[in-house]
Amino acid sequence: MTLNLKRPLHAIALPLACSLLVACGDGGGGGDDGSGTLPTINTYATGWLQGQCNVVGGVSSSRFLLTVTKIADNSVSYTQRGVQYMGTACAGTGTVSPTATNMGSVTFLATEGHGGVTFNRGSWTRPPGITSPVIWALKTRNRLCLFSDGTPTAFPTAKNVADYTATLLNEICYDRQ
Repeated sequence: MTLNLKRPLHAIALPLACSLLVACGDGGGGGDDGSGTLPTINTYATGWLQGQCNVVGGVSSSRFLLTVTKIADNSVSYTQRGVQYMGTACAGTGTVSPTATNMGSVTFLATEGHGGVTFNRGSWTRPPGITSPVIWALKTRNRLCLFSDGTPTAFPTAKNVADYTATLLNEICYDRQ
């Protein structure tokens, strides 16, 4: 499978076993401050490409591609694949690895919005069954930022989530494909 990239993308690697999960995507109009519509599960069900370009061996480069699939009205599953590029700038056509890593599933508990950011709080179950709180925030309609939360939550209000999301560099997020 090849992926032809026609626009610049921004994000960072998603560690497989992580205490901080971060991911994001670019394009207009994402968030909601209470006056617009909030995301549905269908909003997430697509491909999301990491923005950070990782140089491999000084001659090639790579990014991660998340593929999100709706499994119920309030949950998704997702996989991660590598995308390999010739050259060190992640430019042109990338080759998507045929091997996908199962990243688990997320059951969303609530949908909220504040200050132009929309997000879902949820419970991430990753193989082999470890569960932790997570937030999927749309910094814009096409830039998705994923990060872990705690129990009790480190982000008790919608404003806390929006403020934190605003501090995330676009390079640590995923772009909608």
